[in-house]
Amino acid sequence: MKRRVPAKLKIIIASAVGIVLGIFGGAIAFPGAPAKIDAVTQQFSITSHDGDIDHGEMHSFTHDNVTSNYRIYDTGLDYSRTIGLVVRLHGDGEDEFDDPGQGLSSMAEVARSHNMILIAPLDPSADNDHAWWKPSEGKTKWLRALIEQQLSDHPDINQHKIWWMGYSGGAEYLAQKVLPKLSPLVTGGAVMVSGGETPESQVIPELPHKLPLYWVVGRDDVPEATLENFDAVGAALKGYSAYTTQGYTQTSFSLLLGHDHFDMPDSDILEAALSGTMEQLVADTAVEEG
Repeated sequence: MKRRVPAKLKIIIASAVGIVLGIFGGAIAFPGAPAKIDAVTQQFSITSHDGDIDHGEMHSFTHDNVTSNYRIYDTGLDYSRTIGLVVRLHGDGEDEFDDPGQGLSSMAEVARSHNMILIAPLDPSADNDHAWWKPSEGKTKWLRALIEQQLSDHPDINQHKIWWMGYSGGAEYLAQKVLPKLSPLVTGGAVMVSGGETPESQVIPELPHKLPLYWVVGRDDVPEATLENFDAVGAALKGYSAYTTQGYTQTSFSLLLGHDHFDMPDSDILEAALSGTMEQLVADTAVEEG
């Protein structure tokens, strides 16, 4: 699941089912308490701009002997109005984090247009391969502590307006760990891009069943098109199906024509999720492909 970066089902189901069945050759059914923060360190603070690329401000954060970095984009907002929060989880590796021009800068601009802060944490895995989906001691507790610290540092954030977005391995982690274990911190919605598989046994009832949950994947994101034969379409379908069959009413599965694992329009997807226009994005990609 390597990363370079970049409504409802009833509207797109006719084309999506045909495409998916063509890929798989068979039938597919569609059916809180805050953690204690032991230590917080901000070892450095860097804000930089390269032309039109906004690198945001980078900090280090430590919780219970786990340390990693994060970027935060919290400038240019109207703090006299309600502030929201978007948490972005990268795909495997750290290319997106090290080079915000690969997507973070444009996603931060989308968040800013909705008066929302964007936070992009770097996976704190002990082996330093920065793959969110891989197990690592203390990872989820570290992430919880980081977001709770940001909510404390930014009391203007509306705690009912916290969105999450994950790509590839980040989408897997979002669906499998964040939604089940950090549900009090998922209050606006969640967007799983190019992944997001969830075993039905992991779906929990604590999330509001009307919480918007999006699975978005490229039509050409098939195993042979990725570096590790990751089946992103199948993973997204399984995650979507698991939540839908458990009674979640605001789930959405979208296939974007003309896109594969490495060229997803992340900023457009974020805009569509925040503005409730995912159907239009799907329609637009179909027109472009046609």
